[in-house]
Amino acid sequence: MHRASATSRYRLVNLLLPVAIFALLLAGFAQMNVARAASSAGNSLSARAPKGIRPHVFKTQQAALHGHRHRSQSDALLYNGGPVMQSGSVNYAIFWEPPTLQDGESTGVSAAYNSLLERYFSDIGGSSLYGTATQYYDAFTGHIVNNSSFGGAWVDTSPYPASGCTDSATPGGCLTDAQIEAEVTQALSVNGWTGGTNHMFFVFTSEGEGSCFDSSNNACSFTYYCAYHSVFSDNNNNPVIYANMPYTGTNLSACGVSTSPNNDFDADSTINVTSHEQMEAMTDPLLNAWYDSQGNEIGDKCAWNFGDVSLDNGQANEQWNQHYYITQQEWSNALDGCTQGEQGDQLVGTLYTGAKDGTLYAINTSDSSLRWRYRIATHKSITAPPVIGNDVVYFGASDGYIYAVNATSGALLWRAKTGKAVESAPAIVNGVLYAGSDDDYLYALNAATGAQLWKYQTHGAITATPLVAGTSVYIGSGDSYLYALNSSGTLLWKYHEHGPISGMAIAGGSAIYSGSRDGYLYALNASNGKLLWQYRFGINSAYTASGGILYVGAHNGYLYALNLSTHALAWTYKVGSAIQSAPLVANNAIYSATATGYLYALKLSNHTLLWKSRISAGISGGAAAIDVAVYVATPTGTIYALDATHGSQLWNVHESSTTLSPAVETAGY
Repeated sequence: MHRASATSRYRLVNLLLPVAIFALLLAGFAQMNVARAASSAGNSLSARAPKGIRPHVFKTQQAALHGHRHRSQSDALLYNGGPVMQSGSVNYAIFWEPPTLQDGESTGVSAAYNSLLERYFSDIGGSSLYGTATQYYDAFTGHIVNNSSFGGAWVDTSPYPASGCTDSATPGGCLTDAQIEAEVTQALSVNGWTGGTNHMFFVFTSEGEGSCFDSSNNACSFTYYCAYHSVFSDNNNNPVIYANMPYTGTNLSACGVSTSPNNDFDADSTINVTSHEQMEAMTDPLLNAWYDSQGNEIGDKCAWNFGDVSLDNGQANEQWNQHYYITQQEWSNALDGCTQGEQGDQLVGTLYTGAKDGTLYAINTSDSSLRWRYRIATHKSITAPPVIGNDVVYFGASDGYIYAVNATSGALLWRAKTGKAVESAPAIVNGVLYAGSDDDYLYALNAATGAQLWKYQTHGAITATPLVAGTSVYIGSGDSYLYALNSSGTLLWKYHEHGPISGMAIAGGSAIYSGSRDGYLYALNASNGKLLWQYRFGINSAYTASGGILYVGAHNGYLYALNLSTHALAWTYKVGSAIQSAPLVANNAIYSATATGYLYALKLSNHTLLWKSRISAGISGGAAAIDVAVYVATPTGTIYALDATHGSQLWNVHESSTTLSPAVETAGY
């Protein structure tokens, strides 16, 4: 049943918990959050839900005031080993709206409640707010891409089950976490939806319906939390990520926003809470990925902080697809503070790029000013894009050294010698740096000190970036073999691909995908290296993968999309001249640079052209994306920042030497 929205109506509830209960809960949640990585899914590509995990809450405004809102300057979000929603989140709305509560009282939601929430899920993908999360990553698939979609909605009018809890804030009805999980399970069954690390299910209940974690009634909606996200395992032991979303209009003083750009305080307040839960689940889906030393996630650190509310005559702070919203800010390690994302062409962060004269540049993305530069003493070339982890920039050079430089100051931290040039970007996972060299060796170094842990010899130069998946390291060599090593550097298996391998392998499910210069893509069993299938492109190509699709840029001027599940070609797109670098997937788009200096942007959803832009001096390497901009470099040393949506130029800057490639990270990655 729908009802008209009321801006000042809400139920009167008791907003106070006994001090002793508050102290117990706060201590318990802090202890649980700090320790939760111990029950993580680990470094497994088939991530599973940890057992015994309690939900992570978004505290009411009153409860938040009782918490510790101070932090040290070094209290950034920390990576704890679990997966993120890397390739983008698919979000499902479960509107559980029976006509009455358990006590028989009539209930409902505002007239536009469901439609506004569905509109939010359709608008959030590609937004500047969602883009804040692209600085975070996992050890399996890399950085989060700005890609979110609405998977569908289901309205369930079946009665609420008998109250499993009792709370004075919602005397008409109360649901336990177990009952919320049961509703999610029912929604999956009825609609044919499936769980997984990139799927999230939001359970929206009606006005007056409350919830508590369990029958103990110690932590309940509107007195302690406004919502929470958590995860459980389905019958196949796959993770099901969900959020319990009580109706904020039940108590706007606890969970409401102060302005309403859509003239519906109930819906606008729930949208704000939804954005909090979505951003947290995206960066911490199994409760073992990104949180700070106190257990706070990306949304907790900025809860109820709305920044500059100046849009829509002071009613909103976000505008996506011509729709206004008011949502809280989110935490950015890059900024060391809260941000609403970037408005318009305003960019934040740092672009790192290497040059042939051995200079590493750190460029302010907001105005192209130089933050700092570091030049290696040998003046040899920096031969691959740098990689950033834990505020350190790592890169290799043609002098045979691997360097570690402080990302904030540009100060050298250490360098480690290999036998010959280092031509590819390293991989950094769980405090270990893996890098190949032209001396035929794969090196494993302590990322903090540069000390060598082990090295493994192949029979060809290693110019590919290593892949670390689970407890295994995969590396392609110039000897045409793909090698699988364990974490100690012992050979597990190797597979001959009939051509030198210069591209990074890709992991997905139980398979490893690798291509070589023989023109084939090979799908191999990750555990034993046996061939599952192969696909012949027949041309030199560079590739990347996202969302189960392999995107291949080829020297014949075509962009190919190969479905990795069916190993069938999904589509092709002709760009007209040779593609010499791997395509980039970001901002709901596919970016591909050509040898003649064109950068193409295709819609990710239907591979139609968004825009193309010509860089007259040509493009060196591939493209990089940070938030609302795409960056390319030219052989003559100029870096261009282009608007990711329209392709228009935001700025360009010329450095003193030929730039090889734009950086791919922002500070804090």
